[in-house]
Amino acid sequence: CETPEKVLKSNDLNYKKTKAIYWYNNKDYFKCIPVLEELIGLMKGRESTEDLYYMYAMANYKQGDYMISAYHFKNFYDLYPTGEHAEECLFMQAKSYQMLSPKPDLDQTYTYKALDAYQFFLSMYPVSKDIPDANAAITLLRKKLEKKALNAAELYFKTSNYKAAATSYENILRDFPDIEESEKVSFMVWTERYEFAL
Repeated sequence: CETPEKVLKSNDLNYKKTKAIYWYNNKDYFKCIPVLEELIGLMKGRESTEDLYYMYAMANYKQGDYMISAYHFKNFYDLYPTGEHAEECLFMQAKSYQMLSPKPDLDQTYTYKALDAYQFFLSMYPVSKDIPDANAAITLLRKKLEKKALNAAELYFKTSNYKAAATSYENILRDFPDIEESEKVSFMVWTERYEFAL
């Protein structure tokens, strides 16, 4: 049984490359990642590592290491902007951030990063086949931000902090003008102001 440790000890680059590609193709990402990582470092300057680096970034994504994959997909795009996989990697960077985006109650840093990454992807590849998927993802991420903003405004209302609630609802209308509940939110702005006046 060949292990990554055994392969890493070998001095034969072709053997390492063959094993890494074999493991990648067989979805043994846990095995191929350390070998690909070493190969990229050893082969830098000798021959192109574009395909190996693509496999390395994709293996991290498929392994569920989305923070690492987001970094490497963007790095791949920066290194090979005209490469065969540049468009896919830019899209996968945004998808990696989307996978890190938590439920609406938690900090939405990665949601904003995903939105920025999708917007950058759309600006770089306006005729990409992935545009429908990117637009669908943007809609989902914006819904999550809407939900978080609504939850915060409702919390202010429940705790009788009417001035803050009115401001929060106004901000929702400003930040999400296409929100489905716009009528309800507008009504809540005036309700909160009335309660605050009382």
